[in-house]
Amino acid sequence: LSSGNVITGNRWGLVMNMASYPDEASAGYIPTAGNINSDGIRVYGGSLGTTATWYDVGADFILTSSGAVGSSGDLEIRPGVTVKFDNAIQLTVAGNLDIAGTPVDGVLLTERAPEDEWSGLEFQGGSSGTLQYCTIEYVTRYSGNAIYANGTLPNLEHCTLRYNDYGLYVRNVVNPTLSVTNVIADNNTVGLYITGCTNPSISNQTITGHDTDYGAIYMASTGSFHLGGGNTITGNRWGLVMNMGSYPDEASMGNIPTAGNIN
Repeated sequence: LSSGNVITGNRWGLVMNMASYPDEASAGYIPTAGNINSDGIRVYGGSLGTTATWYDVGADFILTSSGAVGSSGDLEIRPGVTVKFDNAIQLTVAGNLDIAGTPVDGVLLTERAPEDEWSGLEFQGGSSGTLQYCTIEYVTRYSGNAIYANGTLPNLEHCTLRYNDYGLYVRNVVNPTLSVTNVIADNNTVGLYITGCTNPSISNQTITGHDTDYGAIYMASTGSFHLGGGNTITGNRWGLVMNMGSYPDEASMGNIPTAGNIN
């Protein structure tokens, strides 16, 4: 999209599905003002089966129906982009999703309106991804997982998961590892929930503000798990909760979060 267009008086100025995207040179020319929905680009769901890049083009990307990155799809979300989700909407990843924020220009995934309850990101088995300097917030629909990693855990680096029901829910992943700093804060049920996984390892995470019986970290039926150094786990009802099918390994000694939590 370039200059000279007059696009007003419509319900939406621009609508696309997951398999389309404006190029970087379209920045400043996205039609929003003067249309009924003037708050961004409508992304009308669908499945991405090729490569796509969402650039910061001066308008938010608004998913109004659930979308998917298919098994052959590869979506990159570039610095400065805001993605908003209508009520009950989810983004499912079977292929690859890279969110490439930077320290000065992050990526935000959030609700479209305060009354909306969206359904987060779901990474399916065989998927992949790296999420850097992104914030995911206000996921409160259905299970309410900001990120649901089922069979595959994407790389999380310098991300913030806040104000959701569950921050990060990891299920059936072999050797899930969090080692680069992330902030998981003020979620309604639990910060980090790991179930049915083998040999989880958690280090360098900040997890705070979870005043529930699940606490900051909940380990369910994982067998041995490892808590490494560098974690800041304070301000929760419990720092660590587990069922009888989970236990910290011997190398976790000295790293169990207790001080600074209610219990």
